[in-house]
Amino acid sequence: MGNRETLKERAVTTLNELSDDRLQVALDFLEYLKEKEEWEATLEILSDSETMAAIREAEEDWESGRMDRFVSLEEVRKRVQGNSNPQRSEGS
Repeated sequence: MGNRETLKERAVTTLNELSDDRLQVALDFLEYLKEKEEWEATLEILSDSETMAAIREAEEDWESGRMDRFVSLEEVRKRVQGNSNPQRSEGS
């Protein structure tokens, strides 16, 4: 099917060739697809009993003030940046 960038380039090329009316139809359809994907992801989460139990537990911890059970946004950023750096070795 092609890689993401090639697909995006093809989509932009095609969009640039459309009339204004058809461009609006294409935009409406793209927004529909995006929303559908979001709903599917939500349904997947809601259908997973383990994930829902973890969410309920986190909500209870938050409401009870058990903040030690949470990871700070700064720590999440460090972990994400560490995982996205392919040059990083195991010991660093």
